[in-house]
Amino acid sequence: MNVNSRFEETAENIRSIQFGYNDEIKDIEEVNNSKKIAAINKIKSLKNGSIISLPIHLIDLTKNKRLELICEEDLDFIQLTESIKEIGLLQRPIITVSDDNIFPLEGHRRILALKKLGYDNVSCEVKILETDELNQLTSLIANTARKNWNILAVAKSLRILYEKSYTQERLAQLIGKERTTVLRLLKIAAWSEEIHTLITNNYSNLSQRSLLNIASRKLSDEEILNEIKILCGIESRKVLDKNLRVEKNKSKFDAYIKDKNYSEFEIKLIRDALIALGIIS
Repeated sequence: MNVNSRFEETAENIRSIQFGYNDEIKDIEEVNNSKKIAAINKIKSLKNGSIISLPIHLIDLTKNKRLELICEEDLDFIQLTESIKEIGLLQRPIITVSDDNIFPLEGHRRILALKKLGYDNVSCEVKILETDELNQLTSLIANTARKNWNILAVAKSLRILYEKSYTQERLAQLIGKERTTVLRLLKIAAWSEEIHTLITNNYSNLSQRSLLNIASRKLSDEEILNEIKILCGIESRKVLDKNLRVEKNKSKFDAYIKDKNYSEFEIKLIRDALIALGIIS
């Protein structure tokens, strides 16, 4: 056998092995897909709060951006892994399903820790969601997993779920934030459309922290607008403080003149003089 023949024989053998390997992979994927479909149908037949044991590989973690933020070398993740190793899983992850997927709503880190420890299955609590609720939750989880998450979009999604009887504590668990943050986000969602438009049009000039700080204070809609305008550089605090002072002076003047026995001509003279001096508007 010449050298070329040996090359051809070797190449043919490699192709045969490769094709066989690909067929084997395809068979495994088909089996897994069949198992996932069966699991999805099983979950859909269960009631909310039901407990089911699922193979970890059937739970889709690949599309969940929150897992990208989890570092297996972080101290809290190491401690979680050690805790599960020693005493087991104390709180079950919560999973839900779409028509073709199984994914976690809560317990992303727990599932990842179990996977790292070599567990094949995980005991999960089932949460069945309507399509609209499912869309809101998946959008919310994906949004808050980003480093620079859109605070207005998150606030509006939280409000929709809050109106569907989700507690502030539950929402805090879903987005991995403190309850006080959820409370402030709900306040942001309740701001007027004018305020929301101002935020949207000047989003690059605003930070999450600054908006959450405004939401932590007891302010009127006008005061909130003014604070945001200052942050955006639309107005200066000095000008706004002066305008506010002038407006208050006008109210005081109206109350003062009401109890005086001045003619309309005298009132106009006094008002014009105060306006000229910049004391009232």
